Formats: sequence, structure tokens, C-alpha cells
Amino acid sequence: MNKFIAVLSMSLALVVSGNVSAAGDIAKGKASATKKGCMGCHGADGNSFIAANPKLAGQSVSYMVKQLKDFKSKKRLNVIMSGQAAGLSDEEMLNISAYFAAQAPKAGLAKQEIKELGKRIYIGGNKKSGVPACIGCHGPVGEGNDAAMFPSLGGQHEAYTVNQLKLFRTAGLVWLEHKNAGTNLPEKRDGRTNDKGAKMQAAALRLTDAEIKAVASYLQGLRLRK
Repeated sequence: MNKFIAVLSMSLALVVSGNVSAAGDIAKGKASATKKGCMGCHGADGNSFIAANPKLAGQSVSYMVKQLKDFKSKKRLNVIMSGQAAGLSDEEMLNISAYFAAQAPKAGLAKQEIKELGKRIYIGGNKKSGVPACIGCHGPVGEGNDAAMFPSLGGQHEAYTVNQLKLFRTAGLVWLEHKNAGTNLPEKRDGRTNDKGAKMQAAALRLTDAEIKAVASYLQGLRLRK
């Protein structure tokens, strides 16, 4: 019993310290992120200043780990990130993800002239064209779902979200073209294909450029409850 109490006390001390997360060591993650140069592109607190680079603050740990592994294996293509992830161990990936997940995300501003269109797409989709609502997977304020590895999107840079949605759409259109022609998909295809169950390819398939820009702008203005 005394041994059990000692172990329990030690575990509680680690949790209270805030230094060790159930999904990685935050302090080690900060050290690794600093050493590997992650903060140069994503910001010291995970809120990047460059719109082409995603904000990582408050992002799902499971999602970030998956992306790093996909960059390392080149399942997700990006020359810079594949190079950055190549030398990371699984433990370092977990710790770096835990560090950025623990940071407070900062919201941007939505463009008022397209905000309402973005809100309609996010909450209700587009029934006429078959675009599903985003809220079902990504939540009311874009908080995502860690267990399902659906990323948080609230506050994300509009430019980054636009680019990713277009990459998913490109991959989805290639899939649709081969399906309609009755031909097999090529082993490698343009666009982004590392989404779980090809759900984002299907969701983005029928989005117009105007809808992509609007929903990305709406997301940029959402404030996460963290």
C-alpha cells in the first residue's frame, strides 16, 4: 500500500508540474523544437507570422504526430518539412507536438465581405453541389477532434487553409476522373492524399474557389476555447 501511495504521489506531482503531458514531455518538446528550428517557421509559441506556414498552437497532438510521420515517409509531400522530419525520432515527434499543443492559439480576422458565405459552408455545407458541412468533424469553433485525428482549424491562417483545401480538391478530382473512366488510380497523384479515409478529398471535391476562400477566411476569425 505504501509503495502504491508513493507511486501515485509521484504521478500526481508530474501532472501538477505541467512539465509532462500524457501525450509527451512538453519541456523536452520545447528544447527539440528550438534545436530543430521549428520556431523559425511556426513561431516560438506556435503562432506563425507567415501566412503560408500553419499555426501549430493548440493543435491536436495526434494530428501533429501523424503529419510529422507522413512528412518523414513522404506520404505527405513538402520538401522543407520532409527534410525537417527526416531526423526526428517518434519520441521527439511526440514531445514537439505536445509542446505546440500546449500553447495558446491566437485568432485572426475574417473578411467581412465573405464571412457569411464561409459561415454557411462551415455550418451547413452546400446541399446543391454536395459539399458537406465542416462542423461535423471540426467542431463549432474549429476545435477539431484529437481522438479522431481531425485537426483544429479555428484561427488558422486563411492562406494556409486555402492552399490545403485546393490540394485536397486536386487529389479528389484525380480520383473522380479515374473512377468515371473506370481506370485505376496512379500510385502517386497530384494534390494532398494523406487525409484519413480520404474524407477531406471528398469534402473539398466540389468546393469552388470562392467557397474555399470564404470558409478559410471564416476559420481564420474563429477563436478556440483554450
